[in-house]
Amino acid sequence: QIFRKLDYWMSTRARRYAQRMHPKKSQGWRNYKYWGRFNKERNDHWVFGDKRSGQYLLKFSWFNVMRHTMVKGDASPDDPHLKVYWELRRKRKSSQLIPSYQRLARRQEYKCPVCSESLFNGEPLEKHHIIPRAQGGDDSYDNLELMHYFCHQQLHLVRQQSEGKVVVPNCQQTIRSVGRESEDEVLSLW
Repeated sequence: QIFRKLDYWMSTRARRYAQRMHPKKSQGWRNYKYWGRFNKERNDHWVFGDKRSGQYLLKFSWFNVMRHTMVKGDASPDDPHLKVYWELRRKRKSSQLIPSYQRLARRQEYKCPVCSESLFNGEPLEKHHIIPRAQGGDDSYDNLELMHYFCHQQLHLVRQQSEGKVVVPNCQQTIRSVGRESEDEVLSLW
């Protein structure tokens, strides 16, 4: 309903534009010049566009409305009793990821290996190589982890700044680096 109103509003604007550009031409001439069946997948002959370049305006009614899932009653993400409920809601967002990210997320049980939080908390996600490619690691799923962008940055920062062998909190991986800071200084970043 609302998309039809928006399409009507846009077609009115397009008609006014055509009239302003060609005030001495007839409406039939303007229709022939600016309207046509530009999108071959649709049987719609009233699409505004440029016949020379093939560019055209998309119609609002061509897009489906994406409904959001309603939140139960007074459910709050901060309520510890509803943690399972919110994790299930976030897992549904995994279908929006590309297939390789979906597979990694499922393998990690939808948790970031660094902070142990849900992968779907609104932060962007990145792939991390457990064995860096520079050290002979490959792009196989066994060598990849999915983590938050910020966690990935922190992990590499610890790698660069740590001295000797440091264990990253909440992560089973041990890392080596050649920095000058002590373990306490490095882990204070976390």
